Formats: sequence, structure tokens, C-alpha cells
Amino acid sequence: MSENEFVVSVEELISRNVRDKSPAVSMGAIPETQKNVTTTVVSQDESNVGIPEIDDLEVYFLGHVNRESPTPQVDTSTTVKPKIQKVPMILRGRKNFGKYYEPRVVSIGPIHHGKEEFISEEYKKRFWAGFIERSGRDYKDLYKTIEDQISELKKLFNDDVIEVYHDDKSLSRMLFLDGCFILMFIVSYVDGDFSSFNITNVDAAYIQQDLFLLENQIPFLVLKLLMESSSPKFKEQLEHSIVRFISNNVMAPTEFTKVLKLDELKPDSTATHLLEMLHKSATGVFKGTSNSSPHKQSAEDHNDDQPTLVVQPSFRGVQKLRAAGIHLKPTGRHFLSDMDFHSGFFAASLYLPPLLVDDSTRSKFSNLIAYEMCPDNPRTNYVVTSYICFMDSLIEHKDDVKELRLSNILYNSLGNDEKVASLFAEIATGLVPNPEIYKDVKKRIEDHYRRRLRVWMAEAFNKWPIMAFFAALFSLILSVIQTWYATPFAKSAHK
Repeated sequence: MSENEFVVSVEELISRNVRDKSPAVSMGAIPETQKNVTTTVVSQDESNVGIPEIDDLEVYFLGHVNRESPTPQVDTSTTVKPKIQKVPMILRGRKNFGKYYEPRVVSIGPIHHGKEEFISEEYKKRFWAGFIERSGRDYKDLYKTIEDQISELKKLFNDDVIEVYHDDKSLSRMLFLDGCFILMFIVSYVDGDFSSFNITNVDAAYIQQDLFLLENQIPFLVLKLLMESSSPKFKEQLEHSIVRFISNNVMAPTEFTKVLKLDELKPDSTATHLLEMLHKSATGVFKGTSNSSPHKQSAEDHNDDQPTLVVQPSFRGVQKLRAAGIHLKPTGRHFLSDMDFHSGFFAASLYLPPLLVDDSTRSKFSNLIAYEMCPDNPRTNYVVTSYICFMDSLIEHKDDVKELRLSNILYNSLGNDEKVASLFAEIATGLVPNPEIYKDVKKRIEDHYRRRLRVWMAEAFNKWPIMAFFAALFSLILSVIQTWYATPFAKSAHK
């Protein structure tokens, strides 16, 4: 068989571990309707040919799973984790809620499971079959790793999210299918090849966004268990693919996300779900990530024992900062926690993290904020919420967006500066930032802004060409001198 051919057969999958056993062993007998399924060869050279759909995944889980296969040991330590839950009520009344918080193509996890408007599980099974083949393991062994950990996995959901799942087997089945789908989709996304699954680029783009919705999450432990159970070579590919997938979805130009390294973002069981991984990667607080930066005001750099001084800024908009002699410069990294302000005699510089704004930005920011606002969530410091509020204070209208673009801080893929200004205004509506975050930066900006002499001098340099300024100053000096010498002569003429 050539390397570019992919074989999928229900009989082959099932026969791997039961070929020498009686039909009723392990997973139960195969119904008559499944016995005539034929092997299909899919060549990547053939167009519009996908992986055959598996008729009924449920039949594989009838009976008892073979308990002889070892289950990989994954650290489920006592680290406090945020539970998978619905978007907080305070955000549910927002305009176009469904557009930014609910999946468009594929439902993941229990909250939107079974809704007819999303792709059917038959579609997911194509990716499931692809994952089984690539993993090099029997599907029963992979499923067993999820079923054996179902008690721990249930603890990662709010009770109201899984209250309808009275049967652990149905929940295990859903998590197993969704976990295989996610991993195989991520590998295909990174490889840039969906030809084997008959999926359009448009659907792939929407699925990419769907995987970062708060209500579309499953525990990352599911993905961890499946990766640990796969062959070493495929496991390594999965880990690299997840890192690339996360870094590609961080809202910054590619040249700035290169600082995300495998040893810093290597997937482990400390993340509750993919959205949390994106949050940590975007804010720069991922486990193992160094926050050292020459231009940074970290969300962690404050003393909880000190009272918070709430700075009420008197400035609004980038244009006013520019008039005060404050120049905008990008930081060397994309982390939203990186922000700094340097003040000189005539001018000052505000350093901001670079940001890429595209069609997915609104959805990602909305769900990252919803994640921060979830009850019982470990402390996130509201970094994303505070960042959005700060940017909203800088962007009053499209001219402010233009200044951010010209300063290489904001990369606008929407093609319209007015849309970007509206985007920040809409997201920031009703949000309350953490007053500690960027506190020093805000104070230093305010101190500089209130020095009216510096503001006046900065405005003079900004509004007038330098030669015209000195020409006006020289003319003023000549007028004073002329008046000074003319006064005595005027007095002599009257005598």
C-alpha cells in the first residue's frame, strides 16, 4: 500500500483485539447490520473522497470494556481548576449573544450537545476514525482511558452542565468522541490538509473559532489522556500541533508569537481546557513562561497588602496623548500584561503589545472575558478585561485606530478603522477592570499629561514645523527689542 492511502474499516478496527476471542467478549457482539461493512481505500490523490462515516459508534460501547489494558497515569493533583460552565448571566443579555458565545458549526461538550443546527456526530466520526488510525492504538483501549477517569472528569464541570447525564457511559462516549475530533482537527489544521475529511475552508475557519468558546469546552485532561495513550511519535506530533494551534490563535502578528516555545507551552494537565490555554498564552502567565521584558507592567506586579489608588484619568483618546507629546511604540512581545510608559523632558513613550484584529477577535475577547468572570474561577486578575477597558480609553474614534496602526501596534485585518473603534466600544460596555492592573502606567501617563508646560511645548512642536516655531520666536524677540529701544525716543519727541 502506498504511503498516501488511508484504510478505514469497521471490521478491521473491531478485529484488532477481538480476532481471537468469542463475539461476545469485551464490547459485545456486532449487529448483523454491521457485518457487511466493506473496507474502503481512500487516496489523497482522489478528489472529493472522504473517510467513510462509521454507522453507529454506540455499538462499540455495549457490554464491558476489556480491563486488562493499562490506563496511562496522568497527574490530577490538587491544583484548583476553574470548572467548565456557562457564560455568566451578566453577559447573557448582550446584543448578538449567540453570534459570539455559541458555536456556529460544531458543538463540543455537553452544553450544546445534540442541537440539530450543528454538524452531526456522523461528521465527527470521520475525524474519530482518522484519529484511531493515526494513534496506533485500539479504540477500546483509548475509550477505556476516558471511562476510567470519568469521576475526575465530572469534577471539572459545573453540576448544572452535566446534570442531564445520569449515565456515566453516555458522558464518557461524548467526551471520547469530542476529544478525538478536537485532536484530529488540530493536527489537520496545522498540517493545512482537510482533504481526507471533505471539509471546506470556511467550515474549518468556523470550527477553529468554535474551539475557543467558553460553552464549547471539554476538560483538557481528555486530550491529555488520549495523547498519552497514542503512539510516542503521534503523541509528539499532537503536542507540537496544539502549541502551534494555540500560538496561531493568539491575537498578535506571527512575528510576535514566535516567543511561544514548546518547553513553555507544552500541554499538560494544569490547563482545564483550550480556552484557558489561550488565556494564559495571550496574557503571558502560562506555566513556565518568563515575564521579563524591558517594557512591561505585569498584572502580577502589585502588593495585595497595599491600598489601591484608583487613578481617574483626565485624558481620553490617542489624539490627546499625542498632543501631550506621548508617542506610541510596540513592545517586543504580544503579552497583554506587557505595558510600560517612559517619560522624557519634551516627550514620552507609551509601550503597548501588538494586536491583530480580524473576524475572530470579537469572539475570542468576549469568551476570554467570560472565562475571567466565571464564578469559582481561580484568580485570573482580569487581565483581558482590564486590557479591553484600557484600549477603549485610548480609542475614541477611527483616527485613534489610525494612529495605533501607524505606530505598528494595531494590525487591522477588518479593513475599516471605524469597525475597530466600534469593536472595542462594544466589548468594553459594562466591564469593570482590575484597578491594580496598569496602575503605575496610568499614574505616570496622568502625571505627564497634567504638566501643562510640557503639554504646551509638545503641542507647539506637533502643530508647527520646527523652523516656523523658531522664526516666530525670533520675531517676538525682535519686537520686544524694538519696543524697548523705541520708548526713550518717543519720550524725547514730546519734550
